[in-house]
Amino acid sequence: MFEQQILCHKLPNSFNSIKGDHIEEQCVNKRHKIIQDLKRQMLNAELEQYEIQIQNYEYQYEQELTTFNSEISKTNSSYQMCQLNMLTHTQVEKSDNKINH
Repeated sequence: MFEQQILCHKLPNSFNSIKGDHIEEQCVNKRHKIIQDLKRQMLNAELEQYEIQIQNYEYQYEQELTTFNSEISKTNSSYQMCQLNMLTHTQVEKSDNKINH
């Protein structure tokens, strides 16, 4: 205890000008800055995840759209071939009827 009293008297006078409130304020400010940086990093990570999800959804949409267009194309081709076959059949029957009558 006696040593501490002596050491305290040997400290430079500049240590007497240090105020606890100022140090506490600096610590609080640093803490707020660290918290803000952490929140910013977390927000950036979440935004990045949303962007990845959106890209995935866009890719799935493009794949589904391509599949849908392919199916429509097949259906249209099939429908057109059916229509052409019916027209050809009808024309052949008309020709046969004209020849036979």
